[in-house]
Amino acid sequence: MDLTRFVSAISGLLIILATFYWAARILMVKGTDPPLVARFIFRVCRNALHFVGNLMSNRDKRRELWALYIPVSLLSVLGFSIALATLGYTLLLYGVTQNSMRTAYVNSVSSMSVLGIAGQPKTLLETTIGGIEAFTGPTFVALLVAYTVTIYSAYSDHRVQLDAMDVPLRGSANGAELLLSSARGEGLDSLDRIWTTWIGEFQNLEKTYRSVDGYLLLFAPNMSHHWSTDAPIVLDAAALRNSLVDGVPDTDAASCVDWGSSAFASLARHYQHRVISLRTYPERLPIERSEFDACSRSLAQAGIAIAPDLDRAWLDFESMRGRYTTQVAQLTRMLPHDDQRRHEIAIG
Repeated sequence: MDLTRFVSAISGLLIILATFYWAARILMVKGTDPPLVARFIFRVCRNALHFVGNLMSNRDKRRELWALYIPVSLLSVLGFSIALATLGYTLLLYGVTQNSMRTAYVNSVSSMSVLGIAGQPKTLLETTIGGIEAFTGPTFVALLVAYTVTIYSAYSDHRVQLDAMDVPLRGSANGAELLLSSARGEGLDSLDRIWTTWIGEFQNLEKTYRSVDGYLLLFAPNMSHHWSTDAPIVLDAAALRNSLVDGVPDTDAASCVDWGSSAFASLARHYQHRVISLRTYPERLPIERSEFDACSRSLAQAGIAIAPDLDRAWLDFESMRGRYTTQVAQLTRMLPHDDQRRHEIAIG
């Protein structure tokens, strides 16, 4: 064996082992940061779907296209794995036989596709390698099928959870409306269920955002509304609760702001990009001082004790809000979303 074929065989073997390692790491190992190439594939798929979707004038068609993010990403990973493994086996066959590179490639494609389009192997070693390669493609497909079942089960469970989380927020355009509707209804204590639920959501996000599940579920359909609209409403309501209401701060509301700020900061650091878009969407407008004062008057009319120093309360609110506002805007720019509309606050 000459040096060129020896290097080819070693390179091919290393590529094959690396392909199995990275495929297993993506599709089998839970909670680990996906390899760089996988992250690149996820990002390319997300940008391609978002770019094409924004060329569509029909909103429903656009949403249907964006809903393909998970399957397109997983199929792209499968295609890349098979292509990389085929290259590895091509180099390996070229290195251990006297065949030309073209013949080695044909034999590799024949084995990987299980089509048998190549000629009969000439040696026992070539037969063995071809037999092993013939199991490689089906193995990757089986791993993908098993993972697809898992990820869509997790997605379905998460959708049910999101629907339950959205129910208390319906009718609230922002944190001030959510706080006031609770004060006028069951009382501010009724918000404890919302704080607790969202604390759990933020904690789970901290655990999964670097995993393959996190990459897929975070950018899955309906996640834009969840993170760019619902989460800020809850965080603003928690910040308003502990800045406007007189007395002992609500510890669950404070924890909600803490965990939310931490989760969004982690996301902003890790996903430092934005999707390619031909459209410009308006940024979410923050609660202004006039709206803050109007909220305080409405809470007082509802019988809630208000902080005596509104100037200090406003500074406290701005301080808490400043911990997550920028990060929320960064995440919103990463997510495919339809036109966002500014909802006026009706708290009078």
